[in-house]
Amino acid sequence: MRKTVILLALLAAGCVSQRHGPEPKYYEAYYDGYYGPVTDGYWGRDMRYFWYLDKNKVWQRDTRHHFQRAEGGAKYTFFRGTGAPRAH
Repeated sequence: MRKTVILLALLAAGCVSQRHGPEPKYYEAYYDGYYGPVTDGYWGRDMRYFWYLDKNKVWQRDTRHHFQRAEGGAKYTFFRGTGAPRAH
């Protein structure tokens, strides 16, 4: 009985940690504002962020690391794209 309780507690702890600490979604990033007000974006298969400004709607690839997956200090703010995959 004791082993069962311990096993259940460990399994429950694993489930809780997964809910509170998932990997970033493919459209979420931290952005330093370099390109101006970005409208939408997502992480591509090459691990680069693709984004566009509302005025041009042409997808651009971030080659200068202005988008990051993790917080990058005070100058980076959280940005969330719409989440719809795009062809580029």
